Amino acid sequence: MKYLDKIVPRVPKILLFLFAAILWGFAGFKILSIGIPDMVHGWAYPIANLAVAGFIFAVFFKFVFFKLFTKHCNRIINYEQQNICMFAFFDWKGYAIMAFMISFGIILRNMHLFNPTHLGTFYTGLGVAIFGASFCFMLSFMKRAKKLIVQG
Repeated sequence: MKYLDKIVPRVPKILLFLFAAILWGFAGFKILSIGIPDMVHGWAYPIANLAVAGFIFAVFFKFVFFKLFTKHCNRIINYEQQNICMFAFFDWKGYAIMAFMISFGIILRNMHLFNPTHLGTFYTGLGVAIFGASFCFMLSFMKRAKKLIVQG
């Protein structure tokens, strides 16, 4: 275990909020870069598509991503040590959920079971919800960084 302690890249725990924001922002961007073109390519009813995407955003943000944000924020805050492994912004379940979501999304898209416009509408709502989580992590990082600057 001593060897592992020597090679684990450690950072101040405040940076975990920034790393989480960057990862979620990248994921949201990738999903939106797939969803938006598919959604607008074949839409006949733009208002309906945007309303559905908005509904998907609201449901996923409130019931999935905001809860994940809160859970991971509390876990990061409660770390006793100040320098943490730079990958500890998620626990193992968080990484497993992300791997599942990516795999399921790729499989779903490649099976061509759904109209690309409908799938794009879903992806657009999901991507904005993921950006919402990224925004929350970024706000949390900035709030804590501001406290450090004021204190120090």
